[in-house]
Amino acid sequence: MKRNLMSVVGISLFLAVTAFGEKAFKGEAPTPTFNLGAMGGIGVLNGEVGASFQGTAAVKVINKGFADDINNQVFVEAQFGPLFVANTTAFQYSFLLRWDFVKDADWTFYGIGGLGGIVTGTAYKPFPASPAGATSLFYPRFGIGAMWGLFELVSVRFELSHELIGLGAVVLL
Repeated sequence: MKRNLMSVVGISLFLAVTAFGEKAFKGEAPTPTFNLGAMGGIGVLNGEVGASFQGTAAVKVINKGFADDINNQVFVEAQFGPLFVANTTAFQYSFLLRWDFVKDADWTFYGIGGLGGIVTGTAYKPFPASPAGATSLFYPRFGIGAMWGLFELVSVRFELSHELIGLGAVVLL
């Protein structure tokens, strides 16, 4: 499994460098070590689609990531917020590692992996209910995304995962 993952990452990096040129993904790591953001978009709860709003907070834990030859950093990130689906409102949360690949001052591409969950305040048929009537679900969460530097410390963020298709903004601190 680990070997397959490393092969996929290696092939992806090779294709990215080939597509963007030799000078892409080189240079010094960006100085911001903390970022806050918000995203809105489409969330999924057991196959039902609804409106999702997520707050995000991330802290850089590795300045020079796992790939030596390119500009990459690793962040620990938390995402949280409401999901409005049909007849219920749920609370989504995720605790992730975000691996950033900085192409240049304008573009950063990333992958996320970690754990996520959903809690509803009322019994929701597909999930087992607690004695209090609330339901919850815990799952692994993986996805990809990109950040485009709109201003020096503000970026537009797009993210795609099984649970969320989001668009928002990030402030780099």
